[in-house]
Amino acid sequence: MAEVSGRSVEDFLKNYGFGMFSSEAKIMEAERSEISAGLREPQNSRIKWNERNSEIYGAIHFKKLKWDTEFFGFPCAQISFLHSHTGRYDRDLKTNMALLDDFNEWCKTEKIKFAVSKIDERDLAAISALECQDFRFVETVQNMTYKYAQNFEFIKNSCIRRPFKEADMKKLEDIAASSRYDRFHSDPGFAQHVDRFRRTWIYNLCHGLADAVFVAECDKEIAGFIACDSRESGQRLGFVRLIAKDPNYTNRGVGKALVNQAKNWFWNKADIIYTSTQSKNAASLGMYTAAGFRFAATQATLHRWW
Repeated sequence: MAEVSGRSVEDFLKNYGFGMFSSEAKIMEAERSEISAGLREPQNSRIKWNERNSEIYGAIHFKKLKWDTEFFGFPCAQISFLHSHTGRYDRDLKTNMALLDDFNEWCKTEKIKFAVSKIDERDLAAISALECQDFRFVETVQNMTYKYAQNFEFIKNSCIRRPFKEADMKKLEDIAASSRYDRFHSDPGFAQHVDRFRRTWIYNLCHGLADAVFVAECDKEIAGFIACDSRESGQRLGFVRLIAKDPNYTNRGVGKALVNQAKNWFWNKADIIYTSTQSKNAASLGMYTAAGFRFAATQATLHRWW
């Protein structure tokens, strides 16, 4: 990597237009900068380049997942970037396979037992290469965005929505554990961990991982929750990190109320709200679409076990 200039990395990434932010130029520019920084980490990246002109035509970035490793009790890793653009599918596939060979060698050294990769569904050469290297397709995820209209007005509805209180914690954990729409439920390898994972996830969101967690009440009972946070990345971005409702309150407008609460809260904090939901979760897709969210990109999630 030391022989390849930073300029070459930037030139390579100019041709990269995948991902959930691909339709937003300012955000995509910031995303490319983050990817570029990752590809400059020789211990966690590999590249393929033309020795004659130092032009990069393929790259991969990966990392060990510290939190996941500690939580699940075995070494976990993530491929955060995998892409090749040679101008031909067969060459891109071959390049990605070679990059994954390098990744496999790193996994052997680090004694990795599990790896995950999320790839834009349009990058067929990357997905095919992963499947050829024993990654198994788990799910597709729809990334969706909401942009505020200039005449946006705060939304009212019947459910009581309020900030999370510590006394809510047990009920929120039970609601989170009742949800079955995530990649861990789709992978038998996580069967013994998934309940504890979802309880820990909402606990962490309520204790600093999210900027805000709101609770919906119906009939004076907790019926659901939504976790929100924001960041700056070329534009002010808002993220719905997790939303779930008590199955006993289906068709009571709980999900709609929570999404509206998020839109109200993000009003002076974000220009665009991003969220993601599993393609098979028709109820969630319908809820977000009705709330004004639009499809931005589709990602394929793939897992591999050793």
